[in-house]
Amino acid sequence: MQGKMNLFQIMLEAGPVVKIVMLILLASSVIGWAIIVQKMKELKFVKKSNKRFLEVFSAGGSLSDVYQQASQMEGSTFGVIYRKGYEEINKLNEKLGGRSQLNILKRRA
Repeated sequence: MQGKMNLFQIMLEAGPVVKIVMLILLASSVIGWAIIVQKMKELKFVKKSNKRFLEVFSAGGSLSDVYQQASQMEGSTFGVIYRKGYEEINKLNEKLGGRSQLNILKRRA
């Protein structure tokens, strides 16, 4: 071995076990970066959906209108939390016959 060896030469002269390990490492790296890029896209979508929900919520419509619009927002985590809370309050109001002082489904201006 005279002179400089580059990485490609080293890989060509390596044994089969080393080649297999390097291929596994390369494949793992590619898969890992693909997952990172996909998660970044998903987080961007959720952030955009949450922003849209906050705009709807801040517009000041009735809570039931916000609920209806939130039901159509697939990626909004804020929308999911709002819907679940709204449904629980509805259940509580139905249990109490709508005559409770907790009738907070009517938005106060």
